Order: sequence, then structure tokens, then C-alpha cells
Amino acid sequence: MEAEGEDGRIPINAYVRYRLGRIVPNSVKLLSKKLPPTQPIGRKYEVIFEVAPEVGRMGVSRRPELLEPPTIIPVDNDWTRVEGYTDEDGLWQLARHLLYYGDKCHVLGGTRLKKEVVKLVRGLAEVYEV
Repeated sequence: MEAEGEDGRIPINAYVRYRLGRIVPNSVKLLSKKLPPTQPIGRKYEVIFEVAPEVGRMGVSRRPELLEPPTIIPVDNDWTRVEGYTDEDGLWQLARHLLYYGDKCHVLGGTRLKKEVVKLVRGLAEVYEV
């Protein structure tokens, strides 16, 4: 079921994310129907990445985008492999957060996360003419 609103058709009981800074003052309206306190988990996507020792010490394996505690696997040269799951929003955020670590983080999978990181890296290479 859907409802018609100022932003077009939206699913009933759907969560809509807003940035507080983009809400026009005095424009917020309270809805008559309240949603559950936590957003239902949609489709889960696998994520696999490895981090260098200096990054692993910063708690990268405890990413808030991950839906549950990840599997942590020591690999060669003291690197650490992190395997877990995230949702659609988590994919977007995780890809950008992992890029922060540069060559100290290698995204190995899942398919959706790796595609997002590749897209971001290609875009950055274009911007900086690399």
C-alpha cells in the first residue's frame, strides 16, 4: 500500500530519512500513526574487506554500518579480514568510510560493496585526472 504526499507516492509504514539541516523550520508535522522504534531490516548484503595492522587497531572491524558483529579473520602480514552483512544504506556509507583508509583497506566483496567502491574510485580518478 502507498500514500500520496508532497513528495509523491511513498509506501505506508516506510521510514524516510532526513537531514536535520534541510528541514524547513516550523514545517514538521506529527503523524497520527507511529512507526516501530527501529527500522525493519531489509535485504542483507555481504561485505568483505581487509585492513592493515595500523588501521585495524582503530576499530575498523566495529563499523556501525554492519548489521551484526562481523567475523574477524587474521590474514598474512598482520592484516585482518572482516566479513559481515549490511543493508542498502549501510552499503553506501561503508563504501565511503572504507575509502578514508586509502591503500590500508582492500574491499574484496560482496558484489554490491565492491561495485560501489570501484565507482567511487573511478570518479575520483576522473576528478584528479589520474
